[in-house]
Amino acid sequence: MNHAIGTLGITDKYPDIDPAQALLQEIRISHAHVQWLRTKVAEVEPNELVWGITKTEAGIGAQGPVDMTVQEAGFNTWYTLYTKEREHFAKLTTMALKAGIEQRRIELEEQKADLVVVALKQIFAQLNLSKLQADMLPTIVPNALRQLTGGTP
Repeated sequence: MNHAIGTLGITDKYPDIDPAQALLQEIRISHAHVQWLRTKVAEVEPNELVWGITKTEAGIGAQGPVDMTVQEAGFNTWYTLYTKEREHFAKLTTMALKAGIEQRRIELEEQKADLVVVALKQIFAQLNLSKLQADMLPTIVPNALRQLTGGTP
């Protein structure tokens, strides 16, 4: 059993992982796969998406020289992989939505923002700002915070 665990790559070196983070990481990976496979499908000739060579044999067989090519109807392998990965990606994103991951991320960001507000209020209270300086805070602080998050001042 220990050998099987080592073969699968399960060892003590892998720390516990947050399920939400694991799901988001898998979504990123699947999205990258979909994008890459889309480029591979785009390289396939349209008529080769549903028809193509499925088997070739060349060399010397029991009856002598063999040179055989079989063509059949069927989805191109790149297209099949692309379709399966898109389905996997859709399942992952559905799972994430059902798990409320995006809502949880929003809540965490809101909690961080609340902590920043508390910290700023404590800092401003200790600075002994003049009335003019204190009156400028409602304009200066939001502008500075928007710049941090990529917004416009």
